Amino acid sequence: MFRIPKAAEPLISAFSLAFTRPTFNRAVVLTLGEILSLRQRTVTGMLRAVGPLAQGHWSDFHRVLCRRVWSV
Repeated sequence: MFRIPKAAEPLISAFSLAFTRPTFNRAVVLTLGEILSLRQRTVTGMLRAVGPLAQGHWSDFHRVLCRRVWSV
């Protein structure tokens, strides 16, 4: 796993309470991919942007965003 910059740690770690540890790690990778993505903000585009940081099967990352209700 990569290291999060110290300036971003308080912001990102606040979200760790909402996820399990493996899901939180995947969410952090997707967040980084969203920042680095040049094209559409799809999960596949985010995974392409982070390259080898996205360890695991692509469906694991898709599951992060499709399991919960994000708005009420």
